Amino acid sequence: MKKQLFALLLFFCCSFVSAQEKKPIPACTDMKAVLQLIKTATTSGNLLDFKNEETGKDGDYILYSSNLELCDQKGELNDDKYQTTITFEFKSKWYTGKLSDLMLLDDRILRFLKVILDKWEFETISDNDPDLKSDYYSFYELGNNLGNKNDVTLITHYSEDDNSYSFKLKFHHSK
Repeated sequence: MKKQLFALLLFFCCSFVSAQEKKPIPACTDMKAVLQLIKTATTSGNLLDFKNEETGKDGDYILYSSNLELCDQKGELNDDKYQTTITFEFKSKWYTGKLSDLMLLDDRILRFLKVILDKWEFETISDNDPDLKSDYYSFYELGNNLGNKNDVTLITHYSEDDNSYSFKLKFHHSK
């Protein structure tokens, strides 16, 4: 009896925790303003203005949490002596609703990026692997040495295996 009661209690606790983890796909009413703010910080080399606390190290990179949110998702900053990057990640398993709604969110972000970064170079690369479909959308601003000084990348992944979708948005500044 104790084992059954414990198993039942464990099931309800896990169900409650997993239900709390998922949230609705955000409306992102301030998306354009936030993207413009991040673009300005990227081009001026001030991405670290958004850092909160150090969360770890990965090789030469120092990882920071960020106080900046895009569509209710906090960014993560990576910094070393050569570059600074802020990344926002979105995964279908974090949200309630349809995959198509999350796909529409990244489409909206891409449309705003095309407006905000209209003077930057743009390219698209698609990887149509049978099991995993990925698209890479890159915007870049050329530096004085003809290398990329600043770039923005939107990477999307769709997996038919588990019917999951995710995308990452990265703003990168080379020092």
